[in-house]
Amino acid sequence: MKKLYILPLVWAVCSMQLIYCQTSTLIAPETFQALIDETSGELGLQHFTHIVTNYSGFSPSLGAEQTSAYIADFARNSGLTDVKVEEFPSDGKSYYWTFKTEAWWEGKKAEIWLVEPVKERIASFEIYRGHLGRYSQSTNLTAELVDVGRGMSDADYKGKSVEGKIVLTSGPAGPVHQMAVWKYKAAGVITYRTFQHVEFPDHIGTAQILPHLGPNGELPGFAISISYRSGMGHHYRFKRGDT
Repeated sequence: MKKLYILPLVWAVCSMQLIYCQTSTLIAPETFQALIDETSGELGLQHFTHIVTNYSGFSPSLGAEQTSAYIADFARNSGLTDVKVEEFPSDGKSYYWTFKTEAWWEGKKAEIWLVEPVKERIASFEIYRGHLGRYSQSTNLTAELVDVGRGMSDADYKGKSVEGKIVLTSGPAGPVHQMAVWKYKAAGVITYRTFQHVEFPDHIGTAQILPHLGPNGELPGFAISISYRSGMGHHYRFKRGDT
């Protein structure tokens, strides 16, 4: 029994010694303490919530400009001087060294509804901006929904007609869009999140149509991002033959 207790005891002693030894910082102790006194996790969460719910998170976009202005204003109101936001042109064509700039894009409105067998709103930009995939183009249509699984290989489309239709997929929006829209002529993509789906079944992933132009310069269709719970609900409707 003694052997069973030696290791936890040694670990506890070593841990206490490590904690005791870590007393120095790279800045003066009084400055370090001042930072601790002014740090607020609650305030940081408030800022984060404000930015996420009010502005889109992509750059370059109106949302990125609004976010930078918000941060700069807060810095000025906090007493900092000579605060400025650096701006660089980004048009999707120009290069900075080997980096090709991305095109400016901003979503304004989007809704997608299931109309049969029951009427149900699947996603709304007004409720959550993250539903709308970056670089989605404007469209207004009613089309059949086709489940293509991961949607990243030709095998996923075998025996399925998706031209002019909307595909449901568990794959990432960009690669699926290249296959479904630019190769098989689908109208758009609905993708649902599978990462950490057990822990966070209602989280909605970020969707981006990248590259934002097709192999022959084609404009994209659209991408809508939904949660794992929502996506699997539609997937099982296909399995049951309800849609």
